[in-house]
Amino acid sequence: MSKILVVGSANADLMIAMPKLPKPGETVRGYDFLVAPGGKGANQATAAARLGGDVGFIGSIGDDDFGKSLRASLFDSGVDTAYLSVIPRSSTGVALVLSETSGENSIAIAAGANDLLLPTDIDAATDAIAEASIIVCQFESPVVTIEHVITVAKTCGVPVLLNPAPARPVTDAMLNGIRFLVPNRHELADLTGLPTDTVADVEAAAKALLRRGVETVIVTLGRDGVLRAGGDGARVIPAPIVQAVDTTGGRRYLRRRRCRGVVQDVRCRPGDHLCATCGGLQRHQPRCAGFHALAVRSGLRFTRFDRPRQLKQLPRAPPRMKSSRYRRSVPRRHPSSARL
Repeated sequence: MSKILVVGSANADLMIAMPKLPKPGETVRGYDFLVAPGGKGANQATAAARLGGDVGFIGSIGDDDFGKSLRASLFDSGVDTAYLSVIPRSSTGVALVLSETSGENSIAIAAGANDLLLPTDIDAATDAIAEASIIVCQFESPVVTIEHVITVAKTCGVPVLLNPAPARPVTDAMLNGIRFLVPNRHELADLTGLPTDTVADVEAAAKALLRRGVETVIVTLGRDGVLRAGGDGARVIPAPIVQAVDTTGGRRYLRRRRCRGVVQDVRCRPGDHLCATCGGLQRHQPRCAGFHALAVRSGLRFTRFDRPRQLKQLPRAPPRMKSSRYRRSVPRRHPSSARL
């Protein structure tokens, strides 16, 4: 049975790279368009599997072409999809990602079938949860379902890693006993109601969550790195200095690396440095990087015309993604005319 069990969303990411994000009412001509598998949950499961983990995924997709491609992508990456539900006459979740050259992005999400992941689906996977080494979840699925996941995991004595994004109110009962809580600076402020403008503020807010029952708080701070707070104190792990191209997926990679370290019985402190480095590497990938940057770690071949030279020496590792729906070749002379 899977050692890492991810419960969360699965989306088709429709991504456009552009020189700047459009203002209200403005039309901006983009550079490139890419369709890629995404969703916080599916991305976490994919990267954990490509890092060598034994991974299962609990989620919900529609019976459309996007859903079929997402299932194929997860399967090709080595993720167990036995508990991936297909909802008849429902659309798969979609995320529209606009990414500008400065590294900033704007994302709109239609949850689709993700909103139909119910507590009954969790009950059907109770045996898998009980046999897992860690449960990973976020808030892109219905909060009542995530609350039920956490309750079942605690009952079974299985540690939980929770990414509280998108930010929602969280009760002390849900936080109590969480092994790893991984918010960013803004989500930390929403959870605690405390300022998070400086690193000192972040540390104080993280310690407030420790007092509410969380065992370890890992706060992503962008260019400032990562702050880890636990029973042995708090420390900041600096991030590598890179030129930001697209931040989509950076924090997700950090969480996936942390889960892999937990299953391998890696102590937190050494692993945190690798987590910060992985998050920084993700931000340095080509624009519209959300999924493809995750492939870099496992050596998957880029099919995009702007693959950076410094990544060519990374080791290649099977399996490669076989789903043709998410792969395309780009004409070298006219990238804007590329076809999916």
